[in-house]
Amino acid sequence: MNGLSVLSFGSTRSLWEGKGAEDYQRMMSYSEHLDDYIVVTSSYRQHRLKPLQLTPHFKVIPANAFCFADCFFRMLHIGRSILRKRKVSLIQAQDPFFTGAVAVLLGKMFRVPVNICVFGPNPLDEHWMASHWSHRFYAPLGRWVFRNCHSIQVDGQMTARRFVEAGYPPERIELKPNIPACLDQFLAMERKEPSSPREVRLLFVGRLVSQKNLPLLIEVARRLRDRCATPFRLIIVGAGPDAEMVRATIKRLGLESCVELRGPVGREKIGSVYCDADIFVLTSDYEGYPRVLMEAGAAGLPVVTTAVSGSDEAVIEGKTGYIVPVRDTEALVEKLSVLLGSPERRQRMGAAAREHIRSNLDARTNAPKQAAIWIRVTERYSRPDLYPHRLLLFNLATDSKHPILGFTTQWIREIAERVECVHVITMQAGEIDLPSNVSVYTVGRELGYSEPRRLFEFYRLLFYILRNERIDGCFSHMITIFSVLAGPVLRVMGIPLVTWYAHPSLTPTLKLAHYASNRMVTSLPKAYPYKTDKLSVIGQGIDTSIFSPGAGTAAEQMILCVGRISRVKNHPTLLRAFAMISTPFPLVILGATAGPEDEEYLDELWGLIRELKLDDRVRIEKPVPPAELPAHFRRCVIHVNLTPAGFGDKVAWEAMACGRPCLVANDDFRETLGRCQDELLFNCSDPVDLAAKMQKLLANTPAEREEIGLYLRSQVERLHSLPRLADQVLEQLRQCRR
Repeated sequence: MNGLSVLSFGSTRSLWEGKGAEDYQRMMSYSEHLDDYIVVTSSYRQHRLKPLQLTPHFKVIPANAFCFADCFFRMLHIGRSILRKRKVSLIQAQDPFFTGAVAVLLGKMFRVPVNICVFGPNPLDEHWMASHWSHRFYAPLGRWVFRNCHSIQVDGQMTARRFVEAGYPPERIELKPNIPACLDQFLAMERKEPSSPREVRLLFVGRLVSQKNLPLLIEVARRLRDRCATPFRLIIVGAGPDAEMVRATIKRLGLESCVELRGPVGREKIGSVYCDADIFVLTSDYEGYPRVLMEAGAAGLPVVTTAVSGSDEAVIEGKTGYIVPVRDTEALVEKLSVLLGSPERRQRMGAAAREHIRSNLDARTNAPKQAAIWIRVTERYSRPDLYPHRLLLFNLATDSKHPILGFTTQWIREIAERVECVHVITMQAGEIDLPSNVSVYTVGRELGYSEPRRLFEFYRLLFYILRNERIDGCFSHMITIFSVLAGPVLRVMGIPLVTWYAHPSLTPTLKLAHYASNRMVTSLPKAYPYKTDKLSVIGQGIDTSIFSPGAGTAAEQMILCVGRISRVKNHPTLLRAFAMISTPFPLVILGATAGPEDEEYLDELWGLIRELKLDDRVRIEKPVPPAELPAHFRRCVIHVNLTPAGFGDKVAWEAMACGRPCLVANDDFRETLGRCQDELLFNCSDPVDLAAKMQKLLANTPAEREEIGLYLRSQVERLHSLPRLADQVLEQLRQCRR
């Protein structure tokens, strides 16, 4: 036992046939490696099945539904009941469609990893897609299941390569051949040479259904009859809906003398059928569990097969048989002709096939390998450093040149280094400078879209991403309306939502976002104005590699105030304080307005500058691109930030990260200021106190100011660095999942 509890969904009704059934033996061996094994089987009322308690920790539950749709909902209901009552480590489904959808939905509801088996029908297999018109309708469901599961288990290298080529991460693909439990029986059979010369016997064993492409097999027999001098007889063993078609085709082509439709043969007698054959042939368009290839090899038969899943495990090309392209009639005829004309080659390949099966495909490894897969999947899911893999991110603007929100580009870059991919839905996009694993989608504010159009675009993009990608978590930065719109959808899909908000304004939208989100995060304790039941303070996220100390030029030194030209920034207090001190350094206010109200406020500031006779000592300059801002910080002797409590103004931390003393009015900065709080924290709206603090700092030597600045930088690195913030965002998403 390894502490694992597995809930499996499938269609293994043969479990009710008793101990002789292979599914019974296989799944019983699985249960021996588990603490708890529950199998929910798709069944209908006419099957009259009752629940089985096969061992104290192995239970089988039939759905006993009225119809197909009812079976889906009954399996979903049974799964929910089980998951509510007991802890399950992993959910497994035996196909990527019906049971796969049940498993993925339950996995999202209860946050349990899901392993999907692909043993045959596969929407990535062009031959399966072309085999029936209905498969085109199943395919979108299968692709959705693949995107939203945590692991895809296949039975052959061929199928594994198909998934990797389609863009699925190799670490999500698990490979385990389905080895029949009865192979020892075939390996033990003694092959005897016929006592008298007879025709070479080709053997096909399988269900007579369309996926086996029996018309191709019969056409191959016809061409062999017409071209090959060696007498042969094709024996077709099996039953199915295509039996009458096969019989009619044999008669129509006049192949009764060389093709025999023998019908079904019981498992107890099938060994003698293999023993009497000389070559095994399989012409399937697709396969999921080609046990007949392994049985044929174990019986010492060379194999000629189409390139179906599992063929490259059972057959070594050119050594134990031949693998030809699907539906390639001439290739089949060519390889069979080679074997028909060479008894020595048949014998050599048959002996090599038996040795290959004996050495590499041991049924006793089935259960340990399956348990190892389950352990790997659960460990990947539970390891915090591997979650989330795929992130959805909402923000106001994704534009590296945006004067106010350009910093979010660095946030996205840092988060993208820690995950597989990031999908960004932004209110407006500009210059995109992001790594290749980040995709940006805009709702179109920069294109002039109306609010109804932006609402439509948001949902269109959201559902497009969720339909085409398995999203593990969502982070919303300062855009509560997106949290409100997406919250219900993400909750239904089991995707945790973490919303960042750092502003004193308490709006109805914020209240709704609070309820729609799993967690709320902010930069400072007082920067979030609503309930604290979901709140975590995680710091600001300053890129200290960009905002770093540098040598200033004496002629360019200044007192600097960076930030939006807005009333909340309280610039009049700074101007009045500056008028009280004597300093050779000019005061530079660097920022942008954002609307008519700010423009009116800017005019008032110019009026106050003239009133205080500071025209030649104060400059108000336009904002610079984010990449140029560190150079301005490095040229300042002091940075002043007048934003009151309730705001987390990142420019104060950026100035500190550049190694500059920063005077602040926000009491929430006490932790960052640390031992320097008494000399750097001033009373909000008190120009006298600010002037005194400025004068004291200016009286320090440059070395003393540098010492203060470097201490502040170390505090920013410890509490507000960008790597720390990215780690904290992902940690919040992990905690939502637990």
